[in-house]
Amino acid sequence: MTLAHFFVQHLKAANKPGLIMFTSSPASLLPSPSCAMYGSTKAFLTEFAMSLAPEVAAMGIDVSVMNPSPVATNFYNGAHEIDMLKFFKSTATTPDHIADAMLKGAGRLVVVDQGYYSAAARVILKIADINFIAQITKMTSPTMGDFVKLRATQEEAARNKAKK
Repeated sequence: MTLAHFFVQHLKAANKPGLIMFTSSPASLLPSPSCAMYGSTKAFLTEFAMSLAPEVAAMGIDVSVMNPSPVATNFYNGAHEIDMLKFFKSTATTPDHIADAMLKGAGRLVVVDQGYYSAAARVILKIADINFIAQITKMTSPTMGDFVKLRATQEEAARNKAKK
């Protein structure tokens, strides 16, 4: 937000057009169990970009937000070894591909979706209500392997802490 404010003010003062581009995630569109902070911050970022775009359009400033499918970056280094992230890493595209998609949508679209994950999320949201999706996610997630492992790790950490 601070950087966006800085650049909007700079472009406005210079009376120059520009582009502010954010990188979000399709995780902003659907529940993100085991990645709650990630999904929440991306939802904020997407909303921020969609709301900022009309505010600055009359100044000649375009705002876009990219929802890329998985990208082969250092994001996965040091991340929790959960099955979902392993799957996304195995299907990741290159940063160059994402940059090309960002630039193709820049100035034409506020929300730029790229790849299978964004497309799947959009289709799911056309078929099912978000409340239904949230309820199904709430009911099924605790039985999935990643959650079972996470609970076991948390319980072990609590036992070790209690021993100290």
